[in-house]
Amino acid sequence: MNWERVKTWLIIAFALLDLLLGWQVWLQRQDMLQAATSDQDLLVDTRTLLAERGFVLAADVPGDKPELASLEADPAQPSLTDLAQAMLPGKDAVVADPVQGTIHRRSGMIQRVAVGEWHVTYTQPPAQAAPSGSPPLWQPSLYQPDAALSSRDATVYEEVSGGYPLFDVQATVESQDGRITSITQTAVVNIRPAGAAKPVISAFDALVSLANSVDKPSSGADNTIVKVNLGYVHRMNYWFPVWRVVTHAQVYYINAFTGEVDTVS
Repeated sequence: MNWERVKTWLIIAFALLDLLLGWQVWLQRQDMLQAATSDQDLLVDTRTLLAERGFVLAADVPGDKPELASLEADPAQPSLTDLAQAMLPGKDAVVADPVQGTIHRRSGMIQRVAVGEWHVTYTQPPAQAAPSGSPPLWQPSLYQPDAALSSRDATVYEEVSGGYPLFDVQATVESQDGRITSITQTAVVNIRPAGAAKPVISAFDALVSLANSVDKPSSGADNTIVKVNLGYVHRMNYWFPVWRVVTHAQVYYINAFTGEVDTVS
């Protein structure tokens, strides 16, 4: 066997392979640059269209387009004792009144408001931030804070499923002078898909739909868009994927399948 000839052919083969791999890397870089340019152009066009409708886009626009299914869930119905253990600090005995739907101890009282909803009033307000960094909620690990809806005296948390918030399953923690004065919490359990997952429209498509669905306000309302994010909202017994657009004046929900716009003042 002519080893010199074999060696030559191997060198040629490796050189051709290097050229092929280099060409693929170059093509990938060109595609990435073209996509980045397209996204930048799309952002400029979207911002211009929104401005024509009186909106100022001051928020980041997410680029994700996952496949999501609508959801079903059941209202959470923890016992009053479980709620007291989670939300009323102290070691003194709790006193429950199942007829009135209340339970209390020296630190405060919990009142059932509706199925899956309860309100806590503190007579001994706990510190605003517990050592764990979470407020005294029932199942606090299921919730994440929503800075777009929170204020200095009220922090809004939303229950999360699959990494996406359920925008209308909230806990509102009110505070004063660094201490919690009251909490209103809603919760759901047994969250499950309702049907097959489908691709959602992009955040840019949602913003275009918003711009095309509203009239430019005649007043001087501040329509600065401060948050655009994907989540769920409850409609007709299901939680549907929506793009939520938060402005200083209003909150808009855009159906992530159809682009239909819903307004919440």
